[in-house]
Amino acid sequence: MIDNKPQFVTPEDFLNYFDKDLNKILKSDNNSNKADMFLKRIEDRLMSWIDANTFRNFDWAYLRDDYVHRFEFEKAPAHEKRQLWKKAILNQAMYVIKNGDIGLDSGYDIESGIVAKDRDLNAIEICRPSMDLMKQAGILNHVVKNRLRYTSW
Repeated sequence: MIDNKPQFVTPEDFLNYFDKDLNKILKSDNNSNKADMFLKRIEDRLMSWIDANTFRNFDWAYLRDDYVHRFEFEKAPAHEKRQLWKKAILNQAMYVIKNGDIGLDSGYDIESGIVAKDRDLNAIEICRPSMDLMKQAGILNHVVKNRLRYTSW
């Protein structure tokens, strides 16, 4: 069985950040775990995207609230990194609600019969505010040993 509880954010965090009830947006009752599953998918997608496209310098556990502070994580206060990461997840969740999950989109437009290029879809898969927050938190690292992974960023 797949764990469907988000690790980093909760529907209450979404309510506190956007002043919108995720259960109402997703049209689920409060007894349902639909909001938890939605946030879990957003977290998993962002984590997979980061691992596929960047060099992560620390374990994901460092960003959980239950992590015990260690010296490896002292470049910026752990709480600040956690808050930036949570905001990035929440912004991506709102982006998916407003625009759909572009990462799962084939790019085919029925009306015009045109298929969008992968690079165009990849460029808008993650919202800019989430990327900015992840950069600020030091999660998006494109340099390892002074070698750029992607020169376009």
